[in-house]
Parts: sequence; C-alpha cells; structure tokens
Amino acid sequence: MGLYENMLILRPDMESEEETEVLNNLEETITKNGGSVIKVVDWHKRKLAYEINKHKEGHYYLVYFDAPGTIIPEVEHYFRVTDAIIRFMIVSADKSDLDAVGGEEHVPAGEVEDVAAEEEKTAGEESEVSKDEQPTSETTEQSAEGTADQLEEEEKTD
Repeated sequence: MGLYENMLILRPDMESEEETEVLNNLEETITKNGGSVIKVVDWHKRKLAYEINKHKEGHYYLVYFDAPGTIIPEVEHYFRVTDAIIRFMIVSADKSDLDAVGGEEHVPAGEVEDVAAEEEKTAGEESEVSKDEQPTSETTEQSAEGTADQLEEEEKTD
C-alpha cells in the first residue's frame, strides 16, 4: 500500500452539502477498493490561474489516502465521471508531506479540516504574544530620542 496526495478542484457554485456528498463518494470509492482516507483538508475557494469550463475560481481540497497502486485508475474514473470536479491530480506522497499538513489522524470527509480557521487561530495567538512584547511608551520615547541623536551626529559628519 502506498500513500497518495490528491488535489481536487470543485465547481465554485456548489452548496456545501453537494461538496460533502462528492467527498463522501470519493471516500467510499477509495475504501471499496481497499484503501483508506487519512486526511481531508479544505483550502477554500481560490482564483484559478486560468479559466476552466467558464469558471474563474474553484473550491480546492487536498485528500491524503493510503491504498494499493491498483486503485488509482478507479479513483481517476470517479473524478472523470463526476461533473462537480473540474480538475484533479494524484501524486505519490510520503510521511513528511502528511506531517506538513498537520498529522495523520483520519478525518471523515463530512468533517473536513478548515485550514483558514486554523490559520486565524494561530494568528490570534501570535498577536497576543506580540502585545505582551510591545515596548512601553517610555521605551519608545527613549528609542526615538536615540534615533534623533544618531541622525544629528550623521549630519555633522557629512
């Protein structure tokens, strides 16, 4: 069995229920053929590099699955017959690729990880830390005075 990374782009005009159905059907196709879905990551809607079937944006999903190599034609067939999928790509992956997106827990397709929410949470935590590290007004005044003194000295040397 090998680890595979699958990037797929869904039509942007789909409802979330329809997207969940497509992802559930993909998971069903993989498990029916002897594989297992490890992780599904939602990359949200993004602008496409070029227009595809009159769509200028698409909803991106990254799916990691473990399966025998013989499953790839079956999964690709599912992608080709599903009108909701406008592009897809399957590549062989390794554990480091999976670790880069946050671990190896199984996430059912109906409970897709929200990358943007995680990024917002991380950004919020970083801003709290930076608030604690901000200089006081006294320190800021001192550094401003130091800068003014340095500028005066530079002007004198010129």
